[in-house]
Amino acid sequence: SIQTRSKVAVALMDYMKEVEVLEAVVEGETSLSTSLSSAVAVAMKLISLIWVDASARRKMGPWHAARGKFASPLSVSQYLEMIMKTVGDAPDVHLIGSIVTHVTRMSESVTKTAFKEQIVSWYVAIVVQAKTAPETSVRDAFSPLFSQLTHEQIATILSTYSKNYKLKSLELAESLELFVSNLKLDLSQHLLDLVKFLLGGVQDLDEKKRTHAVTILDQVFPKCSVAGDVEKATATLLHPLTSMPSRWQVRVGLSRALASVTRANVESKVLEKLANDVFGLLVKCVQKELTADAAGEHLLSLGRWLSVSKDVPKEVSTLLSAGLTESDKRKHDRFIYYLLALNAATNGSKAKEALLVGLGAPVLAIINKVKTLPKYRSEALIGVHLFAKTLPGNATLTNLAKKEKLWEFVFDPTVFLYAPEFLDRLNDAARPVLLPFIEVLLRRHADRVADCAHFYDMVLALGMRGSWSERSLVLSTLTEFHAFSENFAEKMVLAVSRYLTASLDSVDLRLTRNSLGRLLSSFVSPTLPSSQIPLLTTLSFHPYVAQRQSRGIFTAICQALGTPSPLQMLKTNLAAIVTYVYSDSALSSTNSTFRDAACATLLGLATFAKDDSEVIDALVSPIVSALDVDAWEALSKRELGIFHTPEGEIWFKERVTGAREVVRKKGKDQEWEEQVMAAKRKREGKLTEKEKQELEKKQAIAAEEAIVRERVTQLHSCISSTLTAISYFAGIPRILDCVLFPLTPLLMRLLHASDMVEVAYASLRAVAIATFGFEFGIVVCRALRIAFDKTLDLPADSYTAIHEEIVEHARSNLSVPLPPGQFALVIPFLAAVITQSHPQDLQISAFKLLVAHSKIYPSPTLFSTLVFSLEHLPLFLKESSETVSAAAVDLDALHETTSVAILIRALLSPDVAVRSTVMKALASIPDIRVASLATALPSLVPLVWTTRYDDEKEVAAVATELYAQFESPLPANFLQHLLPMLGSEHKSLRNTVARAIAGGLTLHPSEVDASFATLFKFYSRHYPTADEVKYEATKIASWHLYRLGFASALNEIAAVTLAPAQINCVFDFLIETALFDDNNDVLADIVDAGVSIVTEQGQANSSELLKRFQDTLSIKSTNPRFNQVRESAVVFLGAVALHFPKGDPNLIVIINEMVGVLATPSENVRKAISKCLIKLLPQARSECDRLLTYCLDLTLNGKNGSQRKGGAWGLAAVTKVLSPDAVLQKGGVLAKLQEASTEKLTGPRQGAQFAFDTLSQTLRRLFEPFVIHILAQILNAFGDKNPGVRDATSGAAKSIMANLSGHGIKLILPGILKGLADRNWRKKCGAIDLLGAMAFCQPKQLSISLPKIIPELSKVLTDTHDNVVASGRKALTSFGKVIKNPEIRTYVPLLVSAIDDPNKHSEAALSALSSTNWVHRIDSPSLSLIMPILKKALYSRDINTKAQATKIVGSMCKLADHKDLKPYLGGLIDQVQLVLLDGIPSTRAIAAKTVGSLVAGMGEAEFPQLIQWLLDTMQSDKGKVERSGAAQGLAEVIANLPETRLRDDLLPVLLERCNFPLPIVRQGYLSVFQFLPEAMQATFAPYLTQVLPAITRGLADDTEFVRETALLAGQAIVNAYSLTATEILVPTLEQGMADSNWRIKQSSIQMLGEFLTKILRSAPGASEDKNLLEIIGEEHGSSLLSHLWLVRSDMNPYVSGAAIAAWKSVVINTPKTCMMILSTLMDTIITALGTPTGDDRPIARSSIHALVSKLGQRVLPKTLPLLAANLGSPIPATREGVCLGLAEVLKASGRHMVSDFLDLVIPTVNQALADPVSAVQVAAAEAFDALYATSGSRVLDHILPPLLESMDSDDIAVSQMALSGLKQLLSVRSEIVLPFVVPKLVAPP
Repeated sequence: SIQTRSKVAVALMDYMKEVEVLEAVVEGETSLSTSLSSAVAVAMKLISLIWVDASARRKMGPWHAARGKFASPLSVSQYLEMIMKTVGDAPDVHLIGSIVTHVTRMSESVTKTAFKEQIVSWYVAIVVQAKTAPETSVRDAFSPLFSQLTHEQIATILSTYSKNYKLKSLELAESLELFVSNLKLDLSQHLLDLVKFLLGGVQDLDEKKRTHAVTILDQVFPKCSVAGDVEKATATLLHPLTSMPSRWQVRVGLSRALASVTRANVESKVLEKLANDVFGLLVKCVQKELTADAAGEHLLSLGRWLSVSKDVPKEVSTLLSAGLTESDKRKHDRFIYYLLALNAATNGSKAKEALLVGLGAPVLAIINKVKTLPKYRSEALIGVHLFAKTLPGNATLTNLAKKEKLWEFVFDPTVFLYAPEFLDRLNDAARPVLLPFIEVLLRRHADRVADCAHFYDMVLALGMRGSWSERSLVLSTLTEFHAFSENFAEKMVLAVSRYLTASLDSVDLRLTRNSLGRLLSSFVSPTLPSSQIPLLTTLSFHPYVAQRQSRGIFTAICQALGTPSPLQMLKTNLAAIVTYVYSDSALSSTNSTFRDAACATLLGLATFAKDDSEVIDALVSPIVSALDVDAWEALSKRELGIFHTPEGEIWFKERVTGAREVVRKKGKDQEWEEQVMAAKRKREGKLTEKEKQELEKKQAIAAEEAIVRERVTQLHSCISSTLTAISYFAGIPRILDCVLFPLTPLLMRLLHASDMVEVAYASLRAVAIATFGFEFGIVVCRALRIAFDKTLDLPADSYTAIHEEIVEHARSNLSVPLPPGQFALVIPFLAAVITQSHPQDLQISAFKLLVAHSKIYPSPTLFSTLVFSLEHLPLFLKESSETVSAAAVDLDALHETTSVAILIRALLSPDVAVRSTVMKALASIPDIRVASLATALPSLVPLVWTTRYDDEKEVAAVATELYAQFESPLPANFLQHLLPMLGSEHKSLRNTVARAIAGGLTLHPSEVDASFATLFKFYSRHYPTADEVKYEATKIASWHLYRLGFASALNEIAAVTLAPAQINCVFDFLIETALFDDNNDVLADIVDAGVSIVTEQGQANSSELLKRFQDTLSIKSTNPRFNQVRESAVVFLGAVALHFPKGDPNLIVIINEMVGVLATPSENVRKAISKCLIKLLPQARSECDRLLTYCLDLTLNGKNGSQRKGGAWGLAAVTKVLSPDAVLQKGGVLAKLQEASTEKLTGPRQGAQFAFDTLSQTLRRLFEPFVIHILAQILNAFGDKNPGVRDATSGAAKSIMANLSGHGIKLILPGILKGLADRNWRKKCGAIDLLGAMAFCQPKQLSISLPKIIPELSKVLTDTHDNVVASGRKALTSFGKVIKNPEIRTYVPLLVSAIDDPNKHSEAALSALSSTNWVHRIDSPSLSLIMPILKKALYSRDINTKAQATKIVGSMCKLADHKDLKPYLGGLIDQVQLVLLDGIPSTRAIAAKTVGSLVAGMGEAEFPQLIQWLLDTMQSDKGKVERSGAAQGLAEVIANLPETRLRDDLLPVLLERCNFPLPIVRQGYLSVFQFLPEAMQATFAPYLTQVLPAITRGLADDTEFVRETALLAGQAIVNAYSLTATEILVPTLEQGMADSNWRIKQSSIQMLGEFLTKILRSAPGASEDKNLLEIIGEEHGSSLLSHLWLVRSDMNPYVSGAAIAAWKSVVINTPKTCMMILSTLMDTIITALGTPTGDDRPIARSSIHALVSKLGQRVLPKTLPLLAANLGSPIPATREGVCLGLAEVLKASGRHMVSDFLDLVIPTVNQALADPVSAVQVAAAEAFDALYATSGSRVLDHILPPLLESMDSDDIAVSQMALSGLKQLLSVRSEIVLPFVVPKLVAPP
């Protein structure tokens, strides 16, 4: 880059002369560029750098001297001189600017003068004498120099201009104007010359030329201060005008030129003198002109001269007066010019004021014209300005203005001044008056302006319109207005707010931002009230004021306010700003731009304060409460529908027309005719009555819906804006960390709302990317949407895959514990995985990750997930309980109220374990007892109070203890917290809450009346209206539960002491409202509640209650539901009668009344009466016999089913009072019922079954002895032709079965099963139906009977009679109805079909069960339907069916109670054993897992023969597959047994049998070790030392399949323990590779390869960066790789091939790896070389040869010293191996490689040749031979002479060793050695 090259050149200044550097730069740039100008431009950049650096150094002082030689400003002149010589007379335009800039910055000198002369010559040539108009950039390039020109240079330039101006006035005008404007000297001496050559342009007919000439004069005259020169110039301009030129253009030009004279910088008296000469001519010109524009120019000039004159000539005043009172309408367009002239004239002198007084009336008349003629708005503006600036001091004008109500007119917001189009249509001539007018109003009429908002709107509009120069003028003026009005800034801020609140759809956003931003910073001042700062702050970030993330406007405003820094201003007003931003005026505003402004404000302020945690918390924390998700979720379907309906339309048309109209098909002609007639009536206003009603109704509904739409729209806008703010915040790192935990669940909930999904997802995406980075952040936000956006329709596999990816990534790739922001986004996944249907392994991983963070981040999501696990996931029950307790101990209750609230709500769980755990956890929270927490969580104390009444005593005890420690007692308004819980779907919870309410009223008796009123409203609120039933069916579906809760509460309140008035109040509500309930269950509970109240309170109020109920019975009503009120009153009477003394006459009356009501159709009433009779009849035993006879007769002979059923209930009541045995057996009632069961009439048969039903329900176990006697009648009745009899029989069977004991079932079951074999299909159906009724037995009895029942029912499904099959299916379905497991309940039809037709439906049933995520216990009915399917599937030939069934069996023991499962184990385990021997490996694996699960779940004792069967199968000769399956099964069984069982019993047997003589036994038992590592995991590692030898022996076995099994076992061990048992595996593998048996060696190498590969794969990082030595340790790694390198050269090709393959799999760079392990490798090779026996030595020789060949010269510096060092070993074999290794090294090395190491090699060979052991000498001779082959004869001179000298040694031993060495040399190289030896031998001694 040019900049870089320039910096290099600057650096060169330290070492070269500056000029030399510059020359080099120019030369170099010329070679790089195509033009010289480019090179010079670069040089100028260099000069700029030098100049700036020099300036900086001058400020630094001593540093300059220390820095050394550097360029100085003086050297710049040298550079410029060189450049100017280079460019000559034609410089480049871009170069001119740089040269001029540098010349102007030079100090005055001769050189600078020369430079200026050169530049002036350039200017004249390039600009003035140019043939065409020069470009703007060229003119601007010279402008900095003009301010430094001398008069001589100016004269030179002007003379050139004068010569060319006449011909090229247009081309030179702009240049001359720029030239004149930049001159600083007095131009008086040049004025006359300028005027003379410009005079032609002034008189030119071309408007452009005239304008340019006048503009130049406007620039010149202010720079002239010599009066004489000004007078001469004026005379020159006046002279042509005296003769009144004929052309109006000439007159106008001269007039405008004369106006320029008024700008002259001379004394006022000079101008006044000149004015006297000018006035007359201008007046004549005005009178002469025929056009308004021309006359206007003269008037404007006249006004300019009037402004510099004290007196007003008479002729001028006459002219103005005549012009303003002109009656000729054709001349009214001149009014504005007269007014402008008058405006200019009124500058304070008395004469001028008198002039205005005289013209006041005409001016006011012109002002008044605008009221009817808007075109006079400009004239009116000028007129008002005239009055405004004159009024305060002139009484005449003041009275005149008052009389004409001028100020009322001016400040009327409807008049011209404030109309939107006022500024747009204002005359250009009047625009200059606007700012003075505003200033006058603020200065002199501040009291009138203060309350006029429209005035400030007009001021703002003025700053927003016009050209850039006009807006800049406004801005500069606004800064001065603060001095005139104290509240100017405040009013302008409000004006900007009003402007932005209006619709700005059509504005230019760029222009608006530019204008408003500058305006805001211009009118703000330190006097601005602090109350306006929040609004001003928001405005500074408004999208129409500033771009997003632009903080410049806010910074400028802070400076204008006088604040040291934006952050300081923010801190000072933090609370107010935050409150405003989150208010309805900003973030929740209906105006979208203000919502955007609020978001931008939060982002901008957060950016300012990103390091200030206090400010950040204040800005971000309210965002959670602003995201009102609860309000959005609470919107009903109707409200959302209205929100989506366009304004003006009605959401639900039926509300207008009523019920749905039947649409009849009409012809086109008829439809057209109806439309035409309707349109005609609408035009004429003649609507039909129906149309009028519909119109009125539509208008009312539209108004109602408009209110709803506005509310929902504002809520939608608020949430959307808040989400946008979250997206903005996400761009600032870690700013959202403090709110992510409460914020994330809200975002997840919004993903459920279809209207919020996209904007919520956008926010979530921004947050995720900011938290995790882009790549993983995208994955996270996608996964969150998939998990929580229910509008997406994706397969279940997609959810699972996404969740697995997130959980696995969080577990393995992210740091644990996770940072708060990351965990806040990950925890929803963990919660989704745990709470939704996912694989169990994934759930376990997610749960572990959740628990790992539980104490660090005790977030609400954590507690809600743990509570869910407690309720629904038995697998995590223990861990969840412990985690909740542990997290609760550290919970900061005062700040984590949401988490505490979740725990409090969990107290309402139907699960006892959950309530117990949560109650204990709450008790362990440190601050749970403080009063402030009870204030923050108002529901805390009421819910703990409720738990005191829990059904579980342990839970109630903990709650009672905790409540006693509360600082705050139960509040008096406790009921409002407990009422919602009365609508729980769990009856036990409703009853608990009811008891708590009663207890609370006992504690607060004064609240009873208010509580009753609240309860009554509660009931009424949950009783649906007709419209709600019709339109809101989903909404009201659960309302009956609330009414049931209401009844429970009344039932419990009955025990509270109540006043008579309160009792009357309750029964008034019941009789008038509640007893009309249309839900039978609710009605029954309300009746029970009423009975309880009467029972508890009736003793003291019996007479009042008796009268109350009798009065109710006497009421006559046409309401069909009043019958149930009357029947309920009878029940209440029975309860009242309990309080009557024995013998009271009313008692018999009431009993008779109750018996009479028994015929009611209401079953609940009949039951209630029966209960009352049981209590009343003991007081009236004399009536029992009569009632018995009556009820029996009614039962058998009643006219209808209601009477017979009522009689049966009465019969049951009397029977219980008189004793069952006395009535049924002795009284003969049972016999009569049996007889009636066989009658031909339907009534008696049905009545008998009713009696059996009611007797069983009433007597319960007391009726059990009689069941066996009526069994035949019930069986026969099941086949009755009458459906009523069959229904009654079914009910009787259900009641009987529900009340039977286990003994009773055993008594009747054989009889029922016997009925299944009956040939009569009707009896068979009856037996089947009775078996189906056993589904309603007690759970304990049901679990005992089901294993016998279901198989029998399965058999009847194959019956030939269709009715029997149908009954069987129905019976099976009835068992499905009592299934409590929700997962299985949905599959009941499918399971029944699978039992019915296994071939067709078994696969679908098994698939459904396999894909189910089991979260609930499997009960006995569920097992009864599942087990038959599984047993049949285990026999299937289909692989998938068998595998699925086996897998399900394995999961059963984890999900079902053992006592329920035990009856099915008998045949089940046998079938699983058969699957264990299947030929498919995957099926065997599943079966093995199943066997292990069964043993783990049920215990070994349940399968006493299993292990022995497995051992026997492992050694059988059935086949390898069977033995493998048994071994795998045994491995899974061992894994689920106590470890002592393996250590003490099984392992010794397994190891012993591995040495058994028979190969099949050895293979079978070795197979166990193939599967134990995977089954036992880490617990098997301690036994590896015992197992590995057996596997090693197996590797060398003679039988091939034994060896294969041993290898598989070894590989399994290596794969399982390569990361955890390295210390055990490495020595074993090394030993195996060194074994003499090649098979062991080969297998060990294969296992080593797998071992090292697994280690490398498990290590983090890229594969090419992994270092095995760092992973497993340098010692182990070097040893393993050294042995592996050694066996690469094995003699056996199988071994070497395996070694090479293993080496390549783990070593990427062989040379690098060998160099790293070289020391260990050489030790290994030398050790092998020293082994004289076996293959080790030749393998080592080949290995070292390959090493040197592979690494070349790099390895010799380390290899040769190691060999030489080991030559000193005391072991001869080692020394021999060293010599052989040296020989191989030398053979593998080239001549050039060995030559550098001869100094080391030759002494080594010499030492070896002199070794006392001959074998070493032989090896040394071989080394000598290799050395000679590589180095030639030169080695002989170093080796032979020492040997020959040693032969002459006196030491015989030395001489002998030398001779022996010499012999070895002769044996290898005799032809070379003999020439040296022979002379020695033949020489004389």
